[in-house]
Amino acid sequence: FARSLVTSSVLYIGNHGNLLEDSRKACQLVRLEQPLLTKDQFDRICAINRVGFKAQRFSAAYKRDAQGNALEQALQSLAEEVEAAVAQGISIIVLSDRADAAKFPSSLLAVAAVHNHLIRVGKRTFADIVIETGDALSAHDFAALVGYSASGIYPYMAHECIAHLAQTGQLSVSAEKGIANYNKAVMAGIMAIMSKMGISTVQSYHSAQIFEAVGFTQEFIDRYFAGTVSRVGGLGVAEVQRE
Repeated sequence: FARSLVTSSVLYIGNHGNLLEDSRKACQLVRLEQPLLTKDQFDRICAINRVGFKAQRFSAAYKRDAQGNALEQALQSLAEEVEAAVAQGISIIVLSDRADAAKFPSSLLAVAAVHNHLIRVGKRTFADIVIETGDALSAHDFAALVGYSASGIYPYMAHECIAHLAQTGQLSVSAEKGIANYNKAVMAGIMAIMSKMGISTVQSYHSAQIFEAVGFTQEFIDRYFAGTVSRVGGLGVAEVQRE
């Protein structure tokens, strides 16, 4: 309770425009009370149809039997596809790892790759990223996603598992209550991580990349997680694909 008095979980998504210009259009944003989304909230964001807002979904997956540098090509293709969409006025980028084909090794890699590519081409402030993911489970997973610029996160796998447990009688609460409890616990974990760093708002934590990488080459870090401290080398994109 004490922490909630001095912290804020609010985020805004949409086209923030040129941050150096004072424009009313930059105020046309969707307010999220917290980055964790329910299915209903996620579906409404995907279907948003109002002046100043355009959402588009992109698949964060590549063919299971792909050979060679398939992961690197898939990440580049995703980033370029998003860049083209933002140039056409898309202000809400929805990345989804739901697929029959192989998913990217992590939703974090997909988010960070798109985020850093948009920064390099000068289009990052014109759209925000929402992720539909099955691999985010712990508070650290969600904190990393927010830290690398995900504004909204719909953890469909975690929520579907909770719903299944409720339906089969393995939980003493309803699916809705169980999902609400899970979201509340995850947000408490994110707030605890933030507060230990002296950060009081999720908006300040968003895209801050206050992490250290262990076990990746500097080239991999510079391309997909630019600015992240990495004192120990290791895997490159080809090795990540192989693993």
